[in-house]
Amino acid sequence: MFVYTLKATTLKYIGVMTLCIAAIVITVALVPSNTATGNGAEELQAVASVPDSKNVKKRSDRIEFLKGCGIEVDADSESVKSVTIPEEFDEVYSEYNDLQLSQGFNLEKYKGKEIECYTYDVINFDGGTPAVANLMIYKNRVIGGDLSSAEMNGFQQGFVKT
Repeated sequence: MFVYTLKATTLKYIGVMTLCIAAIVITVALVPSNTATGNGAEELQAVASVPDSKNVKKRSDRIEFLKGCGIEVDADSESVKSVTIPEEFDEVYSEYNDLQLSQGFNLEKYKGKEIECYTYDVINFDGGTPAVANLMIYKNRVIGGDLSSAEMNGFQQGFVKT
């Protein structure tokens, strides 16, 4: 014959564990799925698709970052310029920062800072118009950027089209 006794501390432990498991199940059930429609799901998809933005020190690191976003560029077309992010955002910079926020970046943290903006010719853009990739770097870290075209009917979008 086998007899097992439960102490009050064992019952408390089982009760706490049951409550923890129930909390986890409820949390998972209430978190919205990535298949939902609307801007939130699109932003989540864009953020999930942008590769690691740290330790981008060399040209090859920048090219690999863009490649991780599905963007093939002509490495020899690289140009760089220093840009100072304004202390106060006007309407244009606010809209541009909204684009950055949709990719998981935020230029607010870099107000007044001088950054490097690298520009490359995109060789795999299928939109029917020439495109460039702009990559904003501060202290070896990608802090933002875009794909754009200066054509008459040009565009500006994030690294990953949502």
